[in-house]
Amino acid sequence: MDSTARSATRWPTDPDAYPQRHEEKESSPRPSVTELSHHRISHGSEQGTSAATKNEAQWVTGMKLVALTNLLVVAMFLMMLDTSIIATAIPRITDEFRSLQDVGWYVSIYQLANAALQPLWGRIYDKFSNKSSFLTSLAIFEVGSLVCGAAVSSRMLIAGRAVAGIGSAGLISGGLTITASAVPLEKRAPLTAMLMGVAQLGIAIGPLLGGAFTSYTTWRWCFYINLPIGGLLALGLLFLPIPDQYSKPSPWPLLRRLHLELDLLGFALIAPACFQLLLALSWGGSKFAWDSSVIIGLFCGAGATGLFWAAWDWYRGDEALIPFSIIGTGYVIPYAMLAAVLGSISNGLYSTFSPTTPPAKWIGYQILNGIGRGVGMPMAILAVQAALSPADLAMGNSVVIFVQSLGTAITLAISDAIFQGSLQSQLSQQAPHADAAVIIAAGATHFRNIVEEQDLPGVLAAYSVSLNRVFYLAAGVSSLGLITSLGMGWVNVSKKRPVDNDEIPLQNLGA
Repeated sequence: MDSTARSATRWPTDPDAYPQRHEEKESSPRPSVTELSHHRISHGSEQGTSAATKNEAQWVTGMKLVALTNLLVVAMFLMMLDTSIIATAIPRITDEFRSLQDVGWYVSIYQLANAALQPLWGRIYDKFSNKSSFLTSLAIFEVGSLVCGAAVSSRMLIAGRAVAGIGSAGLISGGLTITASAVPLEKRAPLTAMLMGVAQLGIAIGPLLGGAFTSYTTWRWCFYINLPIGGLLALGLLFLPIPDQYSKPSPWPLLRRLHLELDLLGFALIAPACFQLLLALSWGGSKFAWDSSVIIGLFCGAGATGLFWAAWDWYRGDEALIPFSIIGTGYVIPYAMLAAVLGSISNGLYSTFSPTTPPAKWIGYQILNGIGRGVGMPMAILAVQAALSPADLAMGNSVVIFVQSLGTAITLAISDAIFQGSLQSQLSQQAPHADAAVIIAAGATHFRNIVEEQDLPGVLAAYSVSLNRVFYLAAGVSSLGLITSLGMGWVNVSKKRPVDNDEIPLQNLGA
């Protein structure tokens, strides 16, 4: 059967039939992106306009939209704040727990949990209501914060960070999914940009706030601060309308088939594959040699598990954890290309840094890089939201965030390997009389206290060259965006269209 025929049997032509689509899922699976395109072509303009007009009254508007947007902004800001607030608290934490060897886990376990859980949260938002899913993720995040604040050991703190990371994964994908469900496509760009922009402020403010808590109270308030704010967020969300992309059935029948509905086997395959890959990249060249049995075993395990997951994902089709049908769609080439150009140029300029670079240059270069990040960050999300049907929005958002999170973690691990390897060799060349092992162990802020004055210029040069090599990688990765953006299509997502995502009426606005 060709795709047009499948579209006719799987995608109802009457807009009034959409609310029953999910209940009939056993016989009518969710349409793929290709089938959606056929439906749009075959759908009459008069009928599409009628459906769009019908939907106008069902979007969240007015003060309800303002309140909902503010709550989502605070939630995402809180999530991003939690990623960086621990940075300035780590010295006090290691002093109390005597756990210098665990420092890397305090940050990485949060990122690992956030990245690995993104696809699973996408399935959760697909199957269950946006409100209950978002509140559940917020509750998990709050529990993790409470465990971290009350930690009596380093292991308890690491466990709490993992739980908080699991919850934060649902907050970011949920915030974007709810935004896409609350307003029509042409209004999503500014709201999405605001959500992501304010969330990034959390990363910048985190170290400052963490330093204040550590200096004037206790490092535990870096985590306790999430509890009252999260409680107010939950209270506000309970009384606000949070729309769904389509009508969703009662959750109780789904619980009996939860392992199939969420594709838990697929999650059990992809999560350890990601974990093994990141461990190999993090430990290679530092804790273990690259040719050690541990690193080779981790790479092999990641590859084998990843292949099993890909085979299972292909077998499951549209019911898989990450359906292949939603990968590779998008629309916003000009902005994506501009972001890639600015990122490439700014990272290339970063690679010219030296110990004598004046503040005017490194401040100006960062402004240029910030503009590129601001332009580029929302583009992938907007592209997916423009290309996918409402039924696929949650999964599309989670896939983008998963790729971004995993890509960031992998790039950081590779960057660390480049820096550590380069610094070791450069210290031997630039400061041959200094003890390279002692300098590296002292860290970037304390090596001046142990280095002889005559060796200091060479040590600074070694650090400078090593950092420059990291920025070569960043510039190269940014340049790839010029190529990948070409697959995103030339459609203006800010232009109102009578037949698109507006075809499917939103449900549960009063929930």
